[in-house]
Amino acid sequence: MSISEEAKKFKLKASHMIINIPVDKLKRLTRNQGIGSISKETQFFVGISTVHGPLRIFRGKGFYRIFWMVLFIISIVFLTYQIATLFELYLSHPTVSQLSFVLPSEGLNIPTVTICNYNPIRYSYIKELNKTKDFPKRLLDYMTMSFLQLPNLFSMSNKLDIQESHNLLINYTTYVNPNFTIHSFYNDAGFQCKDILKICAFGGREFDCCEEAEPILTDLGKCYQLNLGKSKHLWLNKQRQSGINNGLLVIADYHTDEQIGYSEETAEESVFSNQFENGFRYYVHEPKNIPYLSTEGISISPRKRVYSAISVEKRILLNDESWGNCSSRWPEEYDDINITYTSSSCFAICRAKYFIRKCGCTPMIYNIIGDYKNCLPYEIYSCFVPNRNDTNSTLSFALQDLPMCQECKADCDSWQYNVYNSYGDDFSIGALTYLKQKVPSWKNYYILKNIVAINIFFREIGYTEYSQKQSTTFVEILSNIGGNMGLFLGMSVLSLIEVVIFFCKIMWLTISKKRRNYMKTKKELEEEKARQLEETIENFKRHNEDLKRISMRKRLNKLTSRLASSFRKKSNTCAQKLNRYVSSSIYPFDNSNGNKFRKHSLCSFETNGIEASLHKPSTLVDDIIQQNLFGTGRTQVCSPDQKNEEILRIDIDLNKFQDGQLLKITDKSLNRSHSCAMNVDKSLKDIKRGSIAFPIRLSNDNASIEVESNDEKFNQNENLEKHNLPLYLDVDDLMNKYEYQKI
Repeated sequence: MSISEEAKKFKLKASHMIINIPVDKLKRLTRNQGIGSISKETQFFVGISTVHGPLRIFRGKGFYRIFWMVLFIISIVFLTYQIATLFELYLSHPTVSQLSFVLPSEGLNIPTVTICNYNPIRYSYIKELNKTKDFPKRLLDYMTMSFLQLPNLFSMSNKLDIQESHNLLINYTTYVNPNFTIHSFYNDAGFQCKDILKICAFGGREFDCCEEAEPILTDLGKCYQLNLGKSKHLWLNKQRQSGINNGLLVIADYHTDEQIGYSEETAEESVFSNQFENGFRYYVHEPKNIPYLSTEGISISPRKRVYSAISVEKRILLNDESWGNCSSRWPEEYDDINITYTSSSCFAICRAKYFIRKCGCTPMIYNIIGDYKNCLPYEIYSCFVPNRNDTNSTLSFALQDLPMCQECKADCDSWQYNVYNSYGDDFSIGALTYLKQKVPSWKNYYILKNIVAINIFFREIGYTEYSQKQSTTFVEILSNIGGNMGLFLGMSVLSLIEVVIFFCKIMWLTISKKRRNYMKTKKELEEEKARQLEETIENFKRHNEDLKRISMRKRLNKLTSRLASSFRKKSNTCAQKLNRYVSSSIYPFDNSNGNKFRKHSLCSFETNGIEASLHKPSTLVDDIIQQNLFGTGRTQVCSPDQKNEEILRIDIDLNKFQDGQLLKITDKSLNRSHSCAMNVDKSLKDIKRGSIAFPIRLSNDNASIEVESNDEKFNQNENLEKHNLPLYLDVDDLMNKYEYQKI
């Protein structure tokens, strides 16, 4: 075998046996410069933040950085738009209506029924009142105008006629009856309950009408209300089965002979008294509402029978505090009102206050609480038409000037009764017989001229409930915002807190001098650490070169010995020439530093796949560089095989070894060992120390290192701190004298 072939073989073996520490790669650490405080905080935030995008922007290069930056900005724009849209929707207070059908097992409360006679003034009363001829027909017409609505009052009279009638009333109250009032007149002139409500029955069971009826003054004069829901007889409170036979039946007497103008003694009929028709008008309404202001009435004339089938709706609305526009309490300007709030009552009092301010009195139809002065027809007319020559235009303006009462909002909880009517003419023979048995004074012709039958019942024992709901809530808005944050930026509440903390730190750096000084001191310490690292790298580089020279020298010495033994005749000459060549050309000694290297170790790793790691570039240096450049956090990239890796150098006293002895160093916590064969050249007794270098991993703060040779075993347990920079371990001898140097 030639010398060149032996050298190639030796070179191949050396490439597998010698550990190469990437000193050139470590040198890049010294070229990194520190970063400013704000930049450091920013890079630290980018490293730990869970927000999608900043890390890719910071780690990207060139086109990829621009690409991710554009996507990040677009995501922020869309997220901002979505959040603004959601808040705009929430602030618009949207509502929806929920429809449900309820079937109460206990039945439905009977609504209030108000029954009015179209003839509010009895002829017999007027005849008795006018015996002295002091109560003329004109005065009667004037009295009937007191309950007229304003449009009817203005259209059916003129100021001159009303003024003359008003003067008659003043004379009558002054000279004839000083105690005369409009309320007393209607109460006395109207019909009594027993005169008009003859027969009442509920579910086929009769009851006393007048025991349950209460008188009330309306725009039709004196009326009677049947509020069976408040009856002391519980069987009258609810209808438990649907149908006409389970509802309310009222037989009423109109008293046609009591009409004004019916008698031959009175030739002129008062149009204001009978409202153009005979019979009754009744209202089906909620007990708290004013009938003539809240619902439409149903008319029936004598000789007829009406069937009113009721369909019920319940409305539950949201108040103004819950995004609705209803109200269950009186407005602030109506604090003096002590009755239950309803929209119809509020409307009546609103109009009453308007007339009090304008005219000093109010029409009787609006004076529902009785606390205000009632206006006579002439007082209302003269208040709105001060100039008799401009009647039409003034009245038109007066009607337009009436308040809209927008402060009177709808009821939050109300019942709506929709009535479907059908009529029947005449009475059957059986009905006539039944009625004559109940009231013996009635005859067939009287029944046909005066009697009406009113049937009121529920079509079905159930009602439709309309409830107003908020279409979105604050919790739903937060949920939608969270979904959009996750969709566009992968953010959560914790991510938002990270962003807030980052900006707080930036503000802290801006306004706090103490914080800036702290960051400055920290930066100086990092620079000092980098300087020490640079020195370590240089020392390690020289040490690595020394190891290479020693290894090469020994291999060449062995090669010369083998060549000398192969060529015995020329061995001395070849060996001397080869030694001189190696000493002078290939690997000259440098005696200036006083070090001579004759003993060395060739190390290999035995467990956990260490041999494979020798052929892979270490990422330890990359980790340190990225830590200096990007700060801690996710920007520090560590591979699973080299996490927490440290560089360990051990200086060994070679005098303790025999030639061919094996040195084994074990990291017991990871079951990892490093073996080095120590071949000692007996002729070189002046070499006192040798070195080996290998990477270790510190798995915890109490790593256990064991050093052993062929015939001896030594243990050493030390508290090893974890470092992000290389750790040096100097061993003076095998008696475990360790010294640690933190870089």
